[in-house]
Amino acid sequence: MDKRLAGPSRGTGDAADLQPVTQEPQAESDTTPSAFSVPISDLPPLSDELILGLLAKESSSRADNAAILEYFNEHPALAERSAFCKHCYKQIYTYLFVDDHTVGFIRHDMYLELWEGNYLTKTAQVNLTWDAVAAKIADLIEQGRLIVPIKAAPVPQQMEQLTLTPEDSEKAGLPSHEKQVKNIDLAAEVKKWNKPIIDASGKYITEQDITDALCRGSAFEDSKFRIQQYLSAQVLPIEEDQARWLKKEYGIGGGTWIFRDGGHGFLDHMGKNLEITRRTEDGEYRRVLKWKEVAQRLRLLVYNDQYLTDAEKAPYQAWAAEQQATRAANDAALAHAKHAITDFCENEGLNEPNFSDLTRVEFAYSTTEDDEHEIQVYANLLRNEIRYEVDGNIVHIDYFQDNHELAAQGIENSAFSDFINTAEAEFEKHHPTTRKVEKSPVTIGSTVYLEDDRPFTVEEIGRENIHLRDESFPLVGRAVSHEEFARLLAANPKNAALSAPEVPSRQEQPEETAEPIVGEVIEEPSPFVAQVMADAERLSAEDEPWFMPTDKGILAYHIIQSFSPGEATPEQVHQIGCEFARRFLADRFECTVSTHLDKGHLHNHIVTNSVSFIDGRMFRNDFDTYYKGIRKISDELCRENRLSVIETDGKGQGYADWLSGKTGKPTIRSMVRKDVELAMAAADTFDGFVAELQGMGYMVKYGPRVEHMAVWHQSAQRSVRIDRLDARYSESALRDYYRQLRHLPSDMRREYKAQHVPEPAQWLPPELTPVGKQMRCRSSLSKPNRKVSGFMACYYRYCALLRKAYHGKATKRCYFLLREDFKRFNRYQQQTHLLWEHRLQTLAEVQAHKSNLENQIEQLARQRKVLYRQKQEPERAAREEQIQKLTKQIKALRHEFYICADIEADAAMVQEKLRQAELAAQQERNEVKEDEYKRRSSRPDGARGASVFRGGY
Repeated sequence: MDKRLAGPSRGTGDAADLQPVTQEPQAESDTTPSAFSVPISDLPPLSDELILGLLAKESSSRADNAAILEYFNEHPALAERSAFCKHCYKQIYTYLFVDDHTVGFIRHDMYLELWEGNYLTKTAQVNLTWDAVAAKIADLIEQGRLIVPIKAAPVPQQMEQLTLTPEDSEKAGLPSHEKQVKNIDLAAEVKKWNKPIIDASGKYITEQDITDALCRGSAFEDSKFRIQQYLSAQVLPIEEDQARWLKKEYGIGGGTWIFRDGGHGFLDHMGKNLEITRRTEDGEYRRVLKWKEVAQRLRLLVYNDQYLTDAEKAPYQAWAAEQQATRAANDAALAHAKHAITDFCENEGLNEPNFSDLTRVEFAYSTTEDDEHEIQVYANLLRNEIRYEVDGNIVHIDYFQDNHELAAQGIENSAFSDFINTAEAEFEKHHPTTRKVEKSPVTIGSTVYLEDDRPFTVEEIGRENIHLRDESFPLVGRAVSHEEFARLLAANPKNAALSAPEVPSRQEQPEETAEPIVGEVIEEPSPFVAQVMADAERLSAEDEPWFMPTDKGILAYHIIQSFSPGEATPEQVHQIGCEFARRFLADRFECTVSTHLDKGHLHNHIVTNSVSFIDGRMFRNDFDTYYKGIRKISDELCRENRLSVIETDGKGQGYADWLSGKTGKPTIRSMVRKDVELAMAAADTFDGFVAELQGMGYMVKYGPRVEHMAVWHQSAQRSVRIDRLDARYSESALRDYYRQLRHLPSDMRREYKAQHVPEPAQWLPPELTPVGKQMRCRSSLSKPNRKVSGFMACYYRYCALLRKAYHGKATKRCYFLLREDFKRFNRYQQQTHLLWEHRLQTLAEVQAHKSNLENQIEQLARQRKVLYRQKQEPERAAREEQIQKLTKQIKALRHEFYICADIEADAAMVQEKLRQAELAAQQERNEVKEDEYKRRSSRPDGARGASVFRGGY
């Protein structure tokens, strides 16, 4: 059975996670061979037995074995044989079976490519030059394995008649007279076979027969489940894409088919259509369905819930849940890898990575030390690989189990220089250079590589020995004589730039003493802090993969335990804190407990070592530790002492929603909540509520077949369940609300709505807004600032209008016109700050500033590149500090550069939306004023309300 998740699809398609070959094989050229004419494959090599079997196999894509054997016998020279082999193979992708293995070959200009398996999912590959092909064919001829079929000579015809008796015919094995007559009759029946008749009327192949055939699926494992999931999506692709997907799902094949009434026939799926054939006494009848028609029929069956049987629905739900979990895990791993690569580029001051092609996400580019070769490092997120290229050729590949491992082990905690050094080292292995390396003597602090490539740090250079510190075991020292050190240093090629130090003279050098600075106070660290530092430094990054260096890692964790005011004494609070530390931390981690009285409530500060004194492992700070450890034990202690505990319903709030409530930044959920409230206030029936949401641009999912009512906006990535925003927004609650509202008298409906739906803010134009009091002030004011114009004025007005519209202080038309830009408010605000900071008022000034930023970035990048090349020399700490300073400057300049690019892209749209918003606001002002004027003009006392307007726009 073909498993869709384990290998490529059947028929005309390939695996979904592989890219199809869109480039035809290159034509022959007369270029001279170079070192890179035959590319090196990163796959395992093809076995010699399969190579010989493939070369010996007869094929229409090359000359036959007889022609090859004849040419090789007449031309013993290797050059002539190589040229013959090059021209006897055709430039066609060819597949053959050798010893139950699927193998293939394709001819290139300079070599012959051979592989095992499908070309796009090949498991082994080898590229043979034409000299190697000729040599292997010669070996096949010597071994007698190049088989040439013997062609039988035609037997000359004899004009004579031979008569046999029945007994002679039986002895010779010839069929009897009766059997010969029967064979002749059968051949006549075959000759009378007619092409099947198209059953256009549906007399022989009914609609029910077609439905039964379609409900069968494609006969592959989980085929019906995949079709059900594809066609039950909320948003379906166009019919052409649906037909193309079904064609790939079914593949090319078919088989016998038994109809519901017991008739027999065939069900075939071809490249252009699906055919159903029925055999009858009158002949064969056929129905032909184009793939578009198949897609229409299947879509209707899925919509009417007739595609899956009742027995298949439960397995389908389990299968869909499993697929969802797999996709979620893959998406989480991919997001982790993307986040790690983005953080790496941001920390190194590099360009933002481009994730449009997941097979090639470039994140590190440089050149070799001699600036003669280009180095490119990129990640293949579909194959979980990090590839190193030099001059466009792969020199090394790091393989990972999944993208989580790629991000954790390959990207995180890695520096830019690590990738470049790895690429240079691998390039040197395949292409060693003969240039002379300038050696510098080993000094104190230098890192050297001795046996087994183990790194050691030079701590002291004495007259007799050199004292080393093993980086794998920092607490273990090692003393090596000068002669032995020089031998070990020269034996490892990683020390090519280092030379053995000179033996110090026997004259004793006076020791330098540092005079204390007057007024300086040197404090020794507390025993607890000293122990934390010692525990963090005594672990090895190689032996313990969870270890982080002390200069970047976490030394301690801080836990705050607070209590309600007035419910406990300081002694009781301190006792609870100590008991918490004993239960949760004391068996593995050292900690301190301090009780503070400086706030309005008592609270404990618990500081714990990040490294366990038992096994040296780090403290695991995650949700399980908090909920099942910290919070659970703290709540148990509070209940034992009869203190209050914060009870929750088990439902938390997302970080985006929490941040939105704190800073006022809009989110999709907050916008949906506001729109639902507006729809509830405007509608008097449930159908009217749905119509209001649809008028706002939402797609509403509801009804008896929908478990939870949800809405989906065209600017959102997925639908939102409105009952999760508030229990009052569930479909049942909304229907009950409108049912009760319908039975109320008209004068009570407004009061009932006010009790259940928050009244939206009523907007009035400034002319109609009641003014409590107006005052005038005469004084000498400072000179007004210069009037803002250009882009600055446009962005200031647009940001102010966005803020007003989001808080309900603008017109309703403005709200719906600008609602899609609420989430981009921070983007526009950053652009406004940049325009104001540099006083940029025209597009030309923005472009000039952008060009200036680009020049500054190039200059700083050049300076940093020079420092990268000098990282192995002395004074490395000072140089690292300079690199970090330059990286920080480059990062800030890149941020401004990207904002300038955003301004160029957004300026025209901002100006157009501002113009539309002001026009919509003016129209709504005029309508409101006209309605108010008519209302006041119709008063019984005849008073007119035009005088209340203070005039003007």
